[in-house]
Amino acid sequence: MKNFSYIHTLPAHQHAELDFADVNVGRDNRLFVDPFRIHLAALAGNAWAKEADLLITSFFDALYTAAAQKDTATVCSLLRACGEINETQLGMSRSTPRGNGASVPLIFSAINQMMNEGLFEKKLVESIADVPIFADRVGADRLSDWTTNLIWPVLQDFTVAQYEKYSLQKDLATKAKRFRWDSNSFSWQECSAQYLTCNKTRILLCPKEFLHKRLLLSTENFLKSQVLVYRQQELLDAQSSLCRQRQYKDGSIVLLEPRKKDIVATEIGETSHTQYVRDSIKEHPHLLTDYHHRFEYQPNKEDYFISDSELDDILYKD
Repeated sequence: MKNFSYIHTLPAHQHAELDFADVNVGRDNRLFVDPFRIHLAALAGNAWAKEADLLITSFFDALYTAAAQKDTATVCSLLRACGEINETQLGMSRSTPRGNGASVPLIFSAINQMMNEGLFEKKLVESIADVPIFADRVGADRLSDWTTNLIWPVLQDFTVAQYEKYSLQKDLATKAKRFRWDSNSFSWQECSAQYLTCNKTRILLCPKEFLHKRLLLSTENFLKSQVLVYRQQELLDAQSSLCRQRQYKDGSIVLLEPRKKDIVATEIGETSHTQYVRDSIKEHPHLLTDYHHRFEYQPNKEDYFISDSELDDILYKD
């Protein structure tokens, strides 16, 4: 086993006994940093999440202001740090992490599209976690990379704390150039980062609450749970030809809402789901508000976060 806990011969090899995701070192593990779950963990009182959430919120406030003003130059400058940080060992690469996740041109293209459609001006985007709902090609892997660029100093401190908790030898890697988000100046500052190593690999451990195998907010989830449900009711109220019929034994006929797959086939067709979602939100902004309300923080509600058994299944299966 090449999991962190086995390499360092920790006394625990189950996530119920660990504060971090026990990643396989030297390859990408199919888990993603989710900024919305970080926010929920911060509301739950997680100290590491509070620090990370402050950085994410500070950055998004700066991005939102520039995007709402359609200040392209500032937006481009703010998006300079979007690439994969291999030290977390997270993402979609199948073997050795390649560092080719999120990139400045791709993220900028997505944000620029959202700017051109007036989504920031109309105050329809509430957080960085909303971007995958609106943007083509910005899914779990790329949002995870982007978020990690913002919170890596928190992960670095967390990693040091874990090494100290288990009295592990702190082998240091060669210093690396890195951008660090400064919440005071609302800008990126270049710095030298010196990471700890595990098995000669630079490592950033991640709190379990930060991670999941899928994003809490996404285009497909929003489409199925909000947009299509709303559209079903609209079409039923209009007695659309897409509606189904149910005939009872007494001969009476009742109209039923259309199937979601029929709405998709008829109204979306070859159109991208993100474009359909963008158009729906612009026409019915309350759909996004209702969607956010579904995930409001509730004390002692644990199903926002990945379970220890799920992490065991994902990270110890080989």
